[in-house]
Amino acid sequence: MGVREQQKATNRQSIAQAALETFIEIGYEACTIRDIVRYSGLSPGTFYNYFESKEDVLDFILQDLAIRVRQTVRRERARATSGRDFIYQGFFAFLEEVGREPAILRMLSRNQTFLGIWYLEMPARSRLRQILWSPSGELIPPSRRIPGQPPRFRGFSKTWEKT
Repeated sequence: MGVREQQKATNRQSIAQAALETFIEIGYEACTIRDIVRYSGLSPGTFYNYFESKEDVLDFILQDLAIRVRQTVRRERARATSGRDFIYQGFFAFLEEVGREPAILRMLSRNQTFLGIWYLEMPARSRLRQILWSPSGELIPPSRRIPGQPPRFRGFSKTWEKT
């Protein structure tokens, strides 16, 4: 890894760590990107080079944890010699990996309600992004979003396209 790539990885981790601390101290819903930037010591522009929103940072933190947990659980389960060992070793590997990150445990504890809702809404948000936004990042006009659009939306679509 070159110096530039290493600096990018360091900045990304610094922002994620600052976000984690902010989510613990202030709470996810109450914190702003400005709070995260203040904790990170980096400029606001630097934040936006790596993440689009605080949701992106949360996704990054949780995806990173999920990848590490999955790797640890798979490794430990591969050593199992029985069905019982498979279950126990996987469970204890999960607890061990999550336990290595007390800050993540505190963040999860502090933000339980929001994270539960966030997790349940994740598939809907993903589908909504597919419907509303083109791959190039442009908002798709309503008339082009849904084939066979009901008549009640046609007037709205025409108004939308005029604006």
